[in-house]
Amino acid sequence: NDLGQECVGVGCSVDLFLFNNAYIDVATLSQVCRLTGGQVYKYTYFQSDLDGARFISDLTHNVSRNVVFDSIMRVRTSTGVRPTDFFGSFYMANTTDMELAALNSDMSLACEIKHDDKLTEEDGVYIQAALLYTSVSGQRRLRISNLSLNTCYNMGELYRNCDLDTIVNFLAKQSISKLMETSPKQVKETLMSQCATILACYRKNCASPSSAGQLILPECMKLLPLYTNCLIKSDAIAGGSDLGCDDRAYHMSCVSSM
Repeated sequence: NDLGQECVGVGCSVDLFLFNNAYIDVATLSQVCRLTGGQVYKYTYFQSDLDGARFISDLTHNVSRNVVFDSIMRVRTSTGVRPTDFFGSFYMANTTDMELAALNSDMSLACEIKHDDKLTEEDGVYIQAALLYTSVSGQRRLRISNLSLNTCYNMGELYRNCDLDTIVNFLAKQSISKLMETSPKQVKETLMSQCATILACYRKNCASPSSAGQLILPECMKLLPLYTNCLIKSDAIAGGSDLGCDDRAYHMSCVSSM
C-alpha cells in the first residue's frame, strides 16, 4: 500500500511480469499495480516453448498501447443523482478524485451513481467525467466527456435501454471489491439476488400476465442469468479448491481493471 501510494504521488505506474515456480503472494504484490493503474502478468512454471509467444505478445502490447500518465479523474452530476462509489485500479486520497499514475486503453473504471432526489422527464440527467492527464509527449491535457441521459417513469422503457455488457462489467468489479470485506459465499448470494430482483421487477411491472412457472426475460437482458452464472463460477469469485491463492489474486486483479 505504502509503495503504491508513493508511486502515485510521483506519477509512476507499475506493471508486474511474474515468472513464479512457487507461492509469491500475488495478493500483496498486485496492490502496487492496482493503486497505480498498472497490470499484472503471470507465467507460472514458465517454459519458453509454451509461454514464450504469449510473453512477447503481452510485452509488445503493454509498451505499444495508448497510455496517459499522472491522471486525476472526477465525476460530476446534475441535481437529483450523485456519484457514491468507484471501482477499478486507482488510488483515492479523498471521496471525489480518482488518481491514476497511468491510464491505458485496455482499462475501464466503474462509477456507481445513486438517484436520491426528484427527477423530471423534461430535465433528464447529466454526467460529466473530467480527466486531467499528461500525454506521452509531455503535454498536460484535459479530456472531458459529457453524457446526457433521458429519464422515464415507464419501467418498460428503462429495460429497453439497458446495456447488458456494462451491467455485467459493473457487477463484476463491484463483486471483486466486496470480496475484500465479505466471504465469497455472500458475494455469490448477492449476485444471484441482484439478478433475480432485476428479472422479477421486469416480470411484475412490464410483462403481460402468464403462468407462475414461466421465465420471462427483457429482450436486451436475455443473457443476464447466463452471465451472472458465469460470474459466480469464475475463478476470481468462486476460486475452487484446485485454485491457489496466487491464481485467485491474479484473476481478481484482472477483473478489477478489465
